[in-house]
Order: sequence, then structure tokens, then C-alpha cells
Amino acid sequence: LGGLPGRVQVAGDELVADGKPYRVAGVNYYPSATPWTLFWPNYAPEQTATDLAAARQLGVNTVRIFVPYTDFGGAEVDPAMMAHLRDLLDQAYAQGLRVVVTLFDHRTDHAIANWTEDETHLAGLIPPLAWHPAILAWDIKNEADRDAPLNGKTLNEAWLRQMIAQVRSHDPNHLVTIGWSSPAAAGALADVVDYVTFHYYGAAAGYAEQVQKLVESTPDKPLVLGEFGSSSWQWLRPGRLGEESQADYLSDLLQTQRLMTRQRGWPMAGEIVWTLYDFSEVPLAEFRLPWRKAQQANMGLLRSNGSWKPAAEIIASNSR
Repeated sequence: LGGLPGRVQVAGDELVADGKPYRVAGVNYYPSATPWTLFWPNYAPEQTATDLAAARQLGVNTVRIFVPYTDFGGAEVDPAMMAHLRDLLDQAYAQGLRVVVTLFDHRTDHAIANWTEDETHLAGLIPPLAWHPAILAWDIKNEADRDAPLNGKTLNEAWLRQMIAQVRSHDPNHLVTIGWSSPAAAGALADVVDYVTFHYYGAAAGYAEQVQKLVESTPDKPLVLGEFGSSSWQWLRPGRLGEESQADYLSDLLQTQRLMTRQRGWPMAGEIVWTLYDFSEVPLAEFRLPWRKAQQANMGLLRSNGSWKPAAEIIASNSR
């Protein structure tokens, strides 16, 4: 059913499935017309089918999605939203895709008074999916280090440890990670995750130095580049020139990663690019400025009409 090997596990500094190394080649996913907060309230199974087929055509084996705490009902998990999530997972499995499920999206206040609600949320969300064969991993929080200014570093990390313990208590079958915003942040809590995930949007020329520091601080842990990308909307390179610049960035970063993995022995278990589609709308308040909205709207591998940008061929080639 879907051609997936057995569940992914960790062996030393590698991910493995059925005893063989398993390399993540993935894409972060929202539909083109309903990204971020618009996705789950407007979930459409037929759109999911189209989008996952488009992802599969790129040759990727993984999609990363986001589960907003409030959209899913908070402490009282919404059965309708759970049905949407299960449908996506079932469709991914049928397409031969694994899914990284990112929890607590837009949940930023980790005061101890909120922990009981958060634990109850996990108790409603995780057990029904604990045996789902499409799940690769639970990502506890997207860019969790960005919550530290609100909560303080100590409380922030204590909350993460507690939520990881809760997820493991409900699901002993799937891997657990945290999506840190940078290589510099990703060394935290490496002892409690199965593999280390970090994001990178900086210059390709600075990538090797930052990741090398992370490798040295987290021995014997697989590393996954969980987000990276570039916008094809650029002030000085409009239209096709911007799309070619986007593709060049992805190519340079991936070439650096392959080279350093061979030469320096980086324990890279794969990468997940941001994002599948350009977006026709950007609903998040932090992207209100026109140039920021335009940048965020044009980071896809595919144009909003589904046609491939040059960046799509770079990812397809990397997947092959």
C-alpha cells in the first residue's frame, strides 16, 4: 500500500528503514490558495490529492505540515480537524510519502499554567495516529527558539522537554524532533530528540561554517535541514531572472551540503525545502509590508498554477 518501507528509526548518526539508510528528500507543504492559517479551516481532500501528486512528481519522499493548536481545538481536539489530518496522512501513504507533523503551531505562551491544556491537546491528537504508517516524525514546535524571548530560555526548554515526554508516552513508534530556526540554535536539547532539525535561509557561502559547528556540538545525531529556500521575487532580478537566482541558491546550498557530507563526514540525513507552491495570498500579520509579502508569496518550487519553476528541477535532480 503506497510502497513505503518499514517505519524510520535511528541507527547511530543515520536514519534507517528496513535496515537500510533512509535519506529525507522533502518539501514543506501548504496549498497555493490556502497557506498558513487558511489551510485547515478550508481543507479540501481533492486539493490535497492534487498537491501530493505534484510533490511526488518532484521525486520527494517526505512532506512537512503544520498543526495549529487553536485550529485543532486546543485542549479539546476537534474531531473534524482530526478527520482532515487523517485524510492527509492516508493520502500521503497512498502516494508513497512520509509526513513530518509539526505540532503547536502558533502556540507561543509556555507558562506552566498552560501545560495541562497542552498535555490534554496531545492526549487527544497523538494516540489515534500513533500507528499511522505515513508519519516519519513529530516535530514538537516550529522554530522553538523564537519563543524564548517571551518565555525565557529555561522555561522554554522545560516546556519542550515535557511535551516530548508526553508525545513519547502516547506514541512509542515514531521519531521526535524540534525544528530550530538556525544551526546555532539547534544544539539545544539534542539529548531528547531522535534527530536534530535546523532551518537555514542565509547566504550559501556561510552554510558550511555554521553547520560544522553544529556537527561538532551534536556528535552521533542525524541532522536534517528542515527548511531552506529563496524567493523568486527580488528587487533587482524580476521575473525569470528572479526564478533563476532562486534555483542557483538552492543548487549552491545543496552542492555544499553534499560536498561537506563527503569531505567532513557530516551526518546529514536529508533536507526539506520551503516550499511546494507560490502562494496567492499571505495571511500572516508579520508579512504585512508589501515587499515582505511578495517575498513570502514567491518561495515555491511551483508557480501558483502548478507549473515548474527552475528551482523545481534542482529539487527533482537532488531527489534523484
